[in-house]
Amino acid sequence: MVFIDWDGTSVTSKYVYYESMVEIFKRHNVRPPDIVKFGNEVAAARTFQEFYEKCGLPGIQESEDTKVRDPYVANNWHRIVPTPGFVHLLHTCRAIGLPVVILSNNSDDIISRKLEEYRLKGYVDRIAGVADKADYLGNLIALEGHNPSEMIHIDDTKEGLLAAKTFGVRTMAFTGGFNTKERLLEADPEFPERRNGTLADVSDCFQALEIIYKLRYAEKERV
Repeated sequence: MVFIDWDGTSVTSKYVYYESMVEIFKRHNVRPPDIVKFGNEVAAARTFQEFYEKCGLPGIQESEDTKVRDPYVANNWHRIVPTPGFVHLLHTCRAIGLPVVILSNNSDDIISRKLEEYRLKGYVDRIAGVADKADYLGNLIALEGHNPSEMIHIDDTKEGLLAAKTFGVRTMAFTGGFNTKERLLEADPEFPERRNGTLADVSDCFQALEIIYKLRYAEKERV
């Protein structure tokens, strides 16, 4: 089973979200963080309010955040496209019979609509828009009896990678999204990406899929 994060890993939403945040800082005459700090801090924060406070703008209410951010994202919806290699990755997983789960803090509805727009929904077996990735993975393993060694999670944030590692799920860092490569390496992923920012050309990604494939089908043969 292959878990793929959504924002930053599957789609290029980082810049649109960053620009929407900048609008809020401008309204309060506060200098916004640069995009590198934004990418690291927004992924680490539990809420957008926590992110704003860390970046020098305390007291932002959720209502103000969504009032600015949601329309901006909606108006720039067309700019959010699949990351390089995402489509090829889905096709590869389908060809070798590995189920794909989109695991994200974003909503099921948003992810589903985008996948339909890209004509890729048929390549995804499950969409899991959840508040806590670790809770989801822990429950999935416990309730459905999956073997963590036959699972891999691809993510562009340290927090997402650590959530998967909590349960022994193999991890691959994607450097083309929110976190810097240095921050991703702090999670000690089994498959650190070596060619910056593309799932299509990452040999480690397909090396990882090969390992998962062999484990999955070796188990079936023993049965």
